[in-house]
Amino acid sequence: MRNIKISSVLPIILTFLLHLFETTSVLAQISWNKTCGVEYLHSEETNRYAEWAAVPDTIIIPVVFHILTQGGVENISKEQVLDALRILNEDFSNRNPDTLDIPIPFQNVRGNPKIEFRLARIDPKGNCTDGIDRIYTPYTYGTGGTGNIYEFQKLFDWDHMKYYNIFVVNWLDSPNNFMLVGGAHIPSITSIVTVPENRDVFGICYHDLNENRTITHEMGHFTGLLHPWGEGDIGNNCIEDDDISDTPKQSGPNYYCPSFPHISCENVTNGDMFNNFMDYTECTNMFTAGQVNHMRSVLTINPWRNVHWTSENNQLTGVNNDLPKCNLPPIADFGYGNFANWLAAESKVSFNEACSWDPDSFFWQFEGGIPAISAEKFPQVIFPDTGFHRITLRVSNTFGSDTISKNVYISQKEKHYDEYMTESFENHEETKNLVNVNFLGSSWASTDKASKSGAKSFYNSGNSQYLSGFFTHIFDLGNTSVSGRKLVFDIALGMSASGNEAAGLRVLWKRPFDFERSELLATNNSKVKSKPLHTEDALTSETLKTATTNTTFIPNVNQWKTITLSIPDTLTGEIQVGFLWANFIPTSKFKGLYIDNIRITGTTKVNEVETSRPFLAFPNPTSDYFSLDIPADISLAHAAMEMYDLYGRLVISKKGVEILGAQDISSLTNGIYIIELRENGRIFRSKLLLTK
Repeated sequence: MRNIKISSVLPIILTFLLHLFETTSVLAQISWNKTCGVEYLHSEETNRYAEWAAVPDTIIIPVVFHILTQGGVENISKEQVLDALRILNEDFSNRNPDTLDIPIPFQNVRGNPKIEFRLARIDPKGNCTDGIDRIYTPYTYGTGGTGNIYEFQKLFDWDHMKYYNIFVVNWLDSPNNFMLVGGAHIPSITSIVTVPENRDVFGICYHDLNENRTITHEMGHFTGLLHPWGEGDIGNNCIEDDDISDTPKQSGPNYYCPSFPHISCENVTNGDMFNNFMDYTECTNMFTAGQVNHMRSVLTINPWRNVHWTSENNQLTGVNNDLPKCNLPPIADFGYGNFANWLAAESKVSFNEACSWDPDSFFWQFEGGIPAISAEKFPQVIFPDTGFHRITLRVSNTFGSDTISKNVYISQKEKHYDEYMTESFENHEETKNLVNVNFLGSSWASTDKASKSGAKSFYNSGNSQYLSGFFTHIFDLGNTSVSGRKLVFDIALGMSASGNEAAGLRVLWKRPFDFERSELLATNNSKVKSKPLHTEDALTSETLKTATTNTTFIPNVNQWKTITLSIPDTLTGEIQVGFLWANFIPTSKFKGLYIDNIRITGTTKVNEVETSRPFLAFPNPTSDYFSLDIPADISLAHAAMEMYDLYGRLVISKKGVEILGAQDISSLTNGIYIIELRENGRIFRSKLLLTK
């Protein structure tokens, strides 16, 4: 199911799916923000606290991490698992260091769940285990858009009445939302309904395992908690809530980290408890006492949750004692790369050991790499050359050794645009090396069927559900003025008059060499390594539409529009620009989407010199074609020609020998055009009158 050329991106989306009891599915509404898809149980008993049985002061629950992998970046190290477990246990024991940041009015309702999660030490067959189970399977990339995540339970689960099974994956697909970062069936305190055994599964994306308390949030769902705004992932009123008395009402989720107080509902004195683990912010740090009561009630009485922490089960799974490490020789394995699976020459590539049975020595060999060898657990290597490189890891401990080798593909190094800052898609070799982002959508590709200027543009059918996108090469904003800069591009979109759709185009900037999920999608993250260039979530399809048609759309020169977006004055340095087309529902409404002439205006290269030397376009006026009288000292190898209309819209872009010969402008409308010839910092300008 991977759509791989030189590069590809498969969505690596955190999804927790905890399936308990008879439920109604309530998944995420259309949103570009991270959401947590949950499936809710509607039960009369979810709103009452029962008498607790004889429960230990600290509840100990055995967990196993199943790492589903194809050997890439999702093949995480044991250290990452242990770090995630540390975060989880700190949060569920009120030991997280950021409790000092809890707003003072909320301090007095802070609760301590007193729940500890321990890696299982005995597997279902009675053998020694470290609680980490590595499985090579394509299911790490989801289930092909069906959202049928129950396959994990049937294929890979350890007895879910004895262990909490946590699946670490590359991506879990949802039929409703590719931005989903979580999903859960939330259990009631009690239930007489029997749940199919293949509906109790808990999954998490490798990238979010250690990020923003996501594992804590989803474990809260697993133990019966709703979002503070009640059912649903988005929320839209102040009527529903989570049925917990000490969590204030709020209208919906919060993102980033709001300032206190943040009030979304009237008559709530202290506003939203945006720092609650069950909100979506990046500064969550507490459960309330009421939430703790509810969780412990669920774990005490619920028949699918009160069996894991018993002394008998703790002994059976080996978590009641501090058992020694397994006396076994190591199994060599490693992960590498990034979310985009884009590994470029002359850039650092990260590797991590992903071995079983605790090796104590590591020896890496990197064919064609710098360094060529390493003894580190997590080396970083630069490959000067493109192509496949053989990577070998040998590990050992007291009981033996093991070796594994993999071939890793290195793509061409990142290209920088010249000072003219334009992507016209005319060079096929350069275009095919653009980074593609493909979330089960149709890939973008160069086409010569239509263009705003020149011979080619970038095309996507537009109809595939989920997301399809691409990133430009590198623009250096040092070549531009500080203020007044614009990102400009031409677009053509054909749509039929009938049918439903929920789609849009997100245009964003990101830093070069950042290829993780939050940077590629510009999702809510306060680190601001990427950000949309528009205030809305996305440019809507109605905004972008240029033609109505019921057949395959191939635009003529008059069926394009120019989009102009402001670049923040504070943004400096090198960036890549991303174009992400998101289609949230299946549809046949879209008939073709084209993008051409991506450019950044406001270039002020310091060594550019305008010249008044003779430079003519002839014949002038013209009705169809023109040619250039090029100065004799111009080097064509370093020359570029661009023609603009009086609105500043680029209509022709040529480089090198393409400048020579007759230029066909018969498809353009009558008017005056500005021609610029640039070479080695010099600019020559001429006006041309087109009249038919």
